Amino acid sequence: MLTAIATAITLSVTAPVQVQVQQADTIPAAIQVKPVEFNKLTKDTITQITWVVFGLGRDTAQGCNSYVVAYDRKGKKVTDGNVPIPAHIVQQWGTDNTLIDDFILNFYKLVKR
Repeated sequence: MLTAIATAITLSVTAPVQVQVQQADTIPAAIQVKPVEFNKLTKDTITQITWVVFGLGRDTAQGCNSYVVAYDRKGKKVTDGNVPIPAHIVQQWGTDNTLIDDFILNFYKLVKR
């Protein structure tokens, strides 16, 4: 009787466990950020953002605008908004988007992961 109980306990402990891991980083080319809770009621958490710049012309004396979208870890849109990019940032912008990435991250006080 004790052997049967010990065998049952051993089987239940050593049985394989399947764990499903939630896929992260689901938005292509998104900037991954340290998680920030956005809405305490719905418990939305921002983990990645994307941006698109518009209103950029040949006259770099003017700034431009950007449209920023924030997503959770599953790729669900949490919020969006416009961030004005000042002329001095536009004038420094070359082929690397890091300058704009950093400006937007600082604007929203987000930290790159």
